[in-house]
Amino acid sequence: MLGLDAVEVARIKKIIDSGSGQHFLRKVFTPQEITYCTRSGGYRYESLAARFAAKESVGKALGVGIMTEADLTNIEVVNDAKGKPSIVLHEKALALAKAQNIAGFAVSLSHAGAMAFAVCQAVPSGK
Repeated sequence: MLGLDAVEVARIKKIIDSGSGQHFLRKVFTPQEITYCTRSGGYRYESLAARFAAKESVGKALGVGIMTEADLTNIEVVNDAKGKPSIVLHEKALALAKAQNIAGFAVSLSHAGAMAFAVCQAVPSGK
């Protein structure tokens, strides 16, 4: 199963810069994601928007409305030492994937100008 999502960076920036920005960050992103995206020299809003898109694309690849089936923090985008992203599932999202015999996800993130994008491909168990 494949999932694709696009997010306007300005939409994420507006929410984060609002009075409810900290609540939004804690509800959507893990502490590790927040730390990674807000490090100095990074593309803060673009990185957060791309991760938001990744979480939504994982939900699409699972074939569920992820916000009704699991918390967005149950889907975590982590990066290796070279910056390559991967998806780590927790709690309900992990249970959803296991129930569908999904071992993991291949993921690609990108941002260009006003938009951030993510595509996730579910990897079946045993393959």
